[in-house]
Amino acid sequence: MEKLKSPLNENEFAKIRNYAGKKVVHNANSIEQFKLINPDFSILLVDLTEKEQVRALFYLKNLSKPAVLKSSVKDLNKDELIKKKVGLYFNIVVFLLTLLILVGGYYLFFYESEAEHLRKQQQKLELKKNYIAQISVSKLLKDPYSAKFENMNGFCGWVNSKNSFGAYTGSVRYIGTPDLTLIEGQSIDDATFNEVWNKVCK
Repeated sequence: MEKLKSPLNENEFAKIRNYAGKKVVHNANSIEQFKLINPDFSILLVDLTEKEQVRALFYLKNLSKPAVLKSSVKDLNKDELIKKKVGLYFNIVVFLLTLLILVGGYYLFFYESEAEHLRKQQQKLELKKNYIAQISVSKLLKDPYSAKFENMNGFCGWVNSKNSFGAYTGSVRYIGTPDLTLIEGQSIDDATFNEVWNKVCK
């Protein structure tokens, strides 16, 4: 580009516009800073008065604003897009971790396997049978409050209680179902008791 001529007119301004379109022109906070950033353009101003040089620099500086602004907006939009993506990925990670903790907590504290469920049901049934047997057997004892139940297995087990003299008589076997209550050595011979014991308790 040839040097600018004085006075500045439309032809000279056209030269400046042409220069701005061919070169990368940077914006600056002050005209002096802008002049330092664009040394090639300053060479083209040597034939102009100081006032016209400033005028030409301002004109070129104004031409550079849209390009810089467009670039800044583009960079800003790019940064915002990156931030949104990072935020989205972060939320996804937090959601997955929360879900993992909830599922893990459920299996750790609340989940019960089928085998464990059956075991607990059998345990409850066993305790119920023990309770029924203790109640029914205690009704046949001289001193029901002294009864000591041992080796309980469903409706069957061993019991030791006090007699009329307040002494423990020793542990004997018992059978205490909802329909039948027997105590070894009471109201039934040993052979019959053993037969019922083998059917109910083994």
